[in-house]
Amino acid sequence: MRTCIDYTISPTTLTIVRGCLDTALELDKDGFGPHQGESIVEILQRDIITFCAYLAKCDGEVDTEEIDFINKFFLQELEKAQIEALVRNREIEDESWLLRPAKSFDYFLKPKLLNTPEAKGKYYNIINVYYKAFDKVGHEVISCNRDLNEVQLVRITDYLCMLREFIKNGQFVYQEEKKERIEEKVSINTDTEVVQLEKGSLDKLLEEMNGFIGMDTVKQEVHKLISFIKINKLRKENGLKVQEFSNHMVFLGNPGTGKTTFARLLAKIYYALDIAETDKFIEIDRSGLIAGYVGQTSQKVQEVIENAKGGVLFIDEAYALSNNGGEADFGREALICLQRRWRIIETSLL
Repeated sequence: MRTCIDYTISPTTLTIVRGCLDTALELDKDGFGPHQGESIVEILQRDIITFCAYLAKCDGEVDTEEIDFINKFFLQELEKAQIEALVRNREIEDESWLLRPAKSFDYFLKPKLLNTPEAKGKYYNIINVYYKAFDKVGHEVISCNRDLNEVQLVRITDYLCMLREFIKNGQFVYQEEKKERIEEKVSINTDTEVVQLEKGSLDKLLEEMNGFIGMDTVKQEVHKLISFIKINKLRKENGLKVQEFSNHMVFLGNPGTGKTTFARLLAKIYYALDIAETDKFIEIDRSGLIAGYVGQTSQKVQEVIENAKGGVLFIDEAYALSNNGGEADFGREALICLQRRWRIIETSLL
């Protein structure tokens, strides 16, 4: 069996995936699985391997490092052609596979929707164990490459966003499974519950962010940023090249669309991710940066930057700085000063 070169699988990932498989085994024992055919454990194993194969192939090429990872993680001896055939045979090469979870999802969701002692006891929150397993192993298979691929980063972000949405809605994927199980078991718990996928302030902030109406592009960028940070951390632990990523953002939209409110929330998310040193949020507009005399604008800008250092500086209606107001307009001076200072303290100010 080949082994991963220069890449060590995280013990946390191994523990979470093993825990998910153990849970699948318990679900089988308690009769939550199919009446015939594959067990939940077998379905879950196949789904996780397929997920890894999809991420490996979605950029158009299955790399040697990805083959080594899949073989080491799942104790297999698969060749490149076999992994490509797995993707091809299950018809998951295009983006349509990102529209719904794998078959094993329903079995982990069922206990959550049933009023049974098992659902309230040992099966409490197991759907989040399922989510974490795909989250962890997916980021691992992307991290093992020599270079980080943008396509893979986007695909895992899209898949996890889709998975969170199905969990939040308590939505079955395969209706025949739903009908079979519910008719045989007990009544469904109709109480609505917002699922927290992780413990900690970050998940509450992300839940709040996802509740915003609109700004879908910004939300997607934030989720992609989180995946990027996870991948970079794994790569750094394995001595692989870490890729730089800009954390600065521009919010475009009409007045009253929530840009400032979203920016305040983003400052807290950056702090929770350790991107920002503090959750400081400084809001300012043109009048707070421009002075009335030559030389005073630069000093004013520097004071604002020093005050915001370590946190997020939000410039409301920043386009107003570029307005050409004649010789007495110091907007251009403010922009030049901002750019110069950002180059010096780029990692300390967002």
